[in-house]
Amino acid sequence: MADTEAAQGEKKGMSTMTLFFLLALPVVLLAGLAAAQMTGLVDLSPHLRSLPVIGSFFPQRDPASEGFQQTLEEHRIAQLQAEKEALDAKLAEMQAAAASAQSTASQDDAVKQQKVELEQQLAALKEQAEKDKQAQADREKLAERLSVMKPASAAKIMENLPDDMVNQLLNGMDVDKAAKITAALSPARAARLSMATGDGDAAARKKADSDLKKSELTKSNYQNLAQTMAAMKADDAAMLMEQLPDEMTASILREMNKDAAGKVLSALTYTNPTRAARLVNLMGRPEG
Repeated sequence: MADTEAAQGEKKGMSTMTLFFLLALPVVLLAGLAAAQMTGLVDLSPHLRSLPVIGSFFPQRDPASEGFQQTLEEHRIAQLQAEKEALDAKLAEMQAAAASAQSTASQDDAVKQQKVELEQQLAALKEQAEKDKQAQADREKLAERLSVMKPASAAKIMENLPDDMVNQLLNGMDVDKAAKITAALSPARAARLSMATGDGDAAARKKADSDLKKSELTKSNYQNLAQTMAAMKADDAAMLMEQLPDEMTASILREMNKDAAGKVLSALTYTNPTRAARLVNLMGRPEG
């Protein structure tokens, strides 16, 4: 009896346990499927949505919204990539601007250099024009000084001046005065000057004109000029030297004795102190 009751009790317990497992199994299976669905291992949404009641827990997904379902890392990577592309574009723009600026700067430098060179050339031309103008004015004044002297005295000075200068001085004088001075010159000098400006053979005139331009003064010429001007009044000698080139005047003063040169320089200092200082400086340099 007791054994029968025990057997019945054991059988009843097993039935209860079996029933529990049968009831719990679907729950466990559903829990596993739910976990797999949530972790993305499987996608049972289409099947689950077809079940009554349970399908309401799995609504249809909107495909348009799936693009926004990125992880935090993916979003950060995409953001950094966009920033990098923007910086690359900005860098390329800055490099292009720098290259353009460098090219423009090079062109500006070339234009500036060309402008400087043109300004230098213009300054040199203006300086030469001023020198030529001053030289012309000096020749006119010298011609005027010589024309008021006695022809023999003027010829004595011209005899030791370069041929081209003598020719220019004579051309700037009154015709009668120039003729008298020319007559007082040495025959060979007078003939050479006349041939260069006369109506004779063209080839002879060309050669004579070339000889005039190549003529140079010798030490003897400077000595003769120094002797002639030293015999003149210091003021008169200074007025003549005022219209001669600086190098020539300095060479003449070197050939004078110290007393005569000092008097002429004093007279020059009174009329043109700047030129007198320049001449003293030139006289201190070695010749040649």
